[in-house]
Amino acid sequence: MKISRGVLCLSSLLITLLATGTNALAWSSGARTHDNIFFRACGGIGYATVSASYEGASATAYGAGGLFDFAIGGVLANRVALHVNFAERVIFGSSLEFEAPGMTIESEADVRSGFAALGFGLTAFLSNNFYLSPSLGMGWLVLTEDGEDIPDTGTGFLTRMLIGKEWWITDASAAGLALAFDYSTNSDNIVDTSWHGIGFALVLSVTCD
Repeated sequence: MKISRGVLCLSSLLITLLATGTNALAWSSGARTHDNIFFRACGGIGYATVSASYEGASATAYGAGGLFDFAIGGVLANRVALHVNFAERVIFGSSLEFEAPGMTIESEADVRSGFAALGFGLTAFLSNNFYLSPSLGMGWLVLTEDGEDIPDTGTGFLTRMLIGKEWWITDASAAGLALAFDYSTNSDNIVDTSWHGIGFALVLSVTCD
């Protein structure tokens, strides 16, 4: 009788521990889902460069900078969200270099450069709250030397890819880290060339829905 009671108590304890562990695993593995309105804000530090070539000469602005991304939309299904994106890329303390055959000149002026875009994107959530988020938008390049515009550019394009992982904070919000990759292009209205930009960054992302 004592053995039976001991076995019963041990069995109850194991069942309780198993149930508790299962619930904890479901909680930590992201058993919750994204639904309703979707909002994500990202910001971080990385590196970017923008350059153009014309008749054997080239100009390049480069340096460390900030990357920002804001997305708002809605979740169509449990794992897919469509959204409008505002994307920005800024190079802090830009360096500007001019190259021509046999010579390289680095500007000593105050150089500022950046890019902003407005477009659309989607976010696909994978297992354990990993996500992929490509976006494409119309973009505007800013590149100045002592306050004077260097290129005269019109509307161009920016494509961005976020690859990230988030952890649930509440039932409706999660935070994590992501790698961001950019590619941009803008035509120069003065000379027959285009400015191409690339950038990458490590960003903090926060999603609410």
